[in-house]
Amino acid sequence: MRILRLLFATSIVLAGLLFASPASAATISVCAVGCDYTTIQDAVTAAEATPAQDTINVASGTYPASNVKITQPTRILGAGAGTTILDGGGLNKQIFDIRPAATGEGEIDIKNMTLTNAGTATYAVYVGIKQPSTEITSIGFEYLKFTNGGTTGYGIYADSGVSAGANREAPPLEITDSEFVGTKYNNIGVDSYDGNVRIAGNDMHEAAGGNSAIFVGNEYTPYRLTHKMAATNNTITDCRLFYLRTAFGVVKDAAGC
Repeated sequence: MRILRLLFATSIVLAGLLFASPASAATISVCAVGCDYTTIQDAVTAAEATPAQDTINVASGTYPASNVKITQPTRILGAGAGTTILDGGGLNKQIFDIRPAATGEGEIDIKNMTLTNAGTATYAVYVGIKQPSTEITSIGFEYLKFTNGGTTGYGIYADSGVSAGANREAPPLEITDSEFVGTKYNNIGVDSYDGNVRIAGNDMHEAAGGNSAIFVGNEYTPYRLTHKMAATNNTITDCRLFYLRTAFGVVKDAAGC
């Protein structure tokens, strides 16, 4: 009888291991006092520990943030572009370095904050697809403000490139309802990004030295952008909105003056 009880108990434990549900998504808070974490980096490190779709809520305030790497599905939500500010410290490193892993299904979203002071020779946000495919379903940026008085290299830059002679599959990318002020190069750069791209409703400025607000190109000749690329309903201050290089079939606003 004792052996039967032991076998029964063991079977229950094994069944629990076999049918245990995956880690559930967590909500993580960031603020100066009384939250789960006080820095963006620590909150993202916690979210990256599991493949679940975690949400990071960042309260009003100014937070240092430099070279924060995101590979797993994560939502980072500020309290508003006027109140949640991420400061790169002028270190010439991107504030967010987004490189989706091959596994980990879900979205990467960053919303409702200001990104500033990344440095003169870098991006405030870099999106790079570095493997043939990823389970990330979409990457989105909304209600953001990029500002730095002409000394941040780019606002957002995205590329995917090729692996073993074939285009890397990139998830849909959306950049919407954001403001770009004071970039040295382009507000937004999209280079050989082989996924659907939508850039819409943004308030943009010609970059320093006459660089266009939006650059769309393809550095990996003879490969071409093969998905839908649409940039519509954006406004431009100063003059030049678009520069296209070996990119075809782009639905876009007027180029500006």
